[in-house]
Amino acid sequence: MQSGSVVICDYLNFRGEKKKGLFIVLCDEDYDNSTDGHMNFTAIKITTKLDMVGNYTVNLNVEENPFFDNPCLACCSKIHTLHKHQIKFKLGKLSTNSFKKVYMTVNKFLNEVNRQMIINV
Repeated sequence: MQSGSVVICDYLNFRGEKKKGLFIVLCDEDYDNSTDGHMNFTAIKITTKLDMVGNYTVNLNVEENPFFDNPCLACCSKIHTLHKHQIKFKLGKLSTNSFKKVYMTVNKFLNEVNRQMIINV
């Protein structure tokens, strides 16, 4: 599965409740030379709750990504590891412009995580 793909997946929330959600694929273990391909992929959550705007969210433009029915936000601090059997449907692939914004925001979030880890060691 390519980076930037948008998929609908079943997942368990923090309460253990079964949910469906939209996710953007960041990394597929099948393409990682350091793993033996466990069918996992890393993805970030997409929400339509526009009140979730923050430092680590990206607006996903409907004009650039016509498979979205409504304006959405990529929550770049909501990183999930999912298994490919959880995928129910592939909607499409983010536009290059949208994926660049998502990639840069995820990178900004991970740099902040690393900064905080280093100062607390």
